[in-house]
Amino acid sequence: MNKKLFLRLLGPIIFLFIVYFYVDLNQLREIVAKLIWYFYLLSILLCPLLILVRSFRWHRILAKYDIFYSVWQCFRIYFVEMLTIMVVATIGTFIKAAYLKRDGHGLLRPTLSVIGEKYFDFLLPLVFGVTSAILIVLKLQPDLCLIILLFVTFLMFAPARKFIRIFDFSKIPTFVKKMLPKSIWNSLEHIIDIERVLDFNTYALSVAGFAIYYLTIFLLAIGLRIDLSFSQIVLIMTVTSLISLIPLSFFGIGTRDAGLLIVFNWFNHTPEEAIALSMALLLVRIAVVFMGSIFWFMDPLQLTKLKRIRQ
Repeated sequence: MNKKLFLRLLGPIIFLFIVYFYVDLNQLREIVAKLIWYFYLLSILLCPLLILVRSFRWHRILAKYDIFYSVWQCFRIYFVEMLTIMVVATIGTFIKAAYLKRDGHGLLRPTLSVIGEKYFDFLLPLVFGVTSAILIVLKLQPDLCLIILLFVTFLMFAPARKFIRIFDFSKIPTFVKKMLPKSIWNSLEHIIDIERVLDFNTYALSVAGFAIYYLTIFLLAIGLRIDLSFSQIVLIMTVTSLISLIPLSFFGIGTRDAGLLIVFNWFNHTPEEAIALSMALLLVRIAVVFMGSIFWFMDPLQLTKLKRIRQ
């Protein structure tokens, strides 16, 4: 069996294992049946706001590379990314660069803009997760933990920005590297160029995006009648994100469930509540994919037609 296919199937296998050995299906059914749909719909409505914040961030970064797209243009392309990233994560991440290449902006500057735009999105979960795990082990009050987490996040801006200097450009997906000159992933010049766009506004918008994401999950918890405060949701999801970073399945199935199962136990909540929240979050992500498909059909991109570019 293909190794990548096996890893993708491992997530659903983990999910089935959890459901079979740890979950009472009758209790799970009761929790889901009590879902307050108003809060579920409200959480879905927050998703375009999250995309808007990140689109504005990308809009600012593009301007620094002399690529001038409106926030609406960035918003449309960003939603397409949310569709494609659910299928193949690496291609989805760089679909924005492919759109810009099609529009005549080459691939070098768009690729650098995507790396800069996504940089904090990949780094912040590590900061959040490690900090939250330490705070939970110390058994501090959730609200105090949230204040400390915000303080640590503020202090981490400068170190996080400098961390780009050890970025390994060889990790760029193969299909992107084939269209770029080899100098790009070995050039200190480009690393410094990316560092230039990683200003505090980019950092703040990245943090704001995560805050909206956690608010979305908080609304889902309310809708499922799970007694968790916003501070607890932040701690739970930041720690869970460390496990969810493992690329084992589509839509985070399996890894997210395992993470929630472990962390929910720390807060004295049942496996059924953990799986119910995970399932609700999965439905929200499916809704986002549906919205992204609308923008895809409005402006489809034929990846097979992208030709090798030389800068």
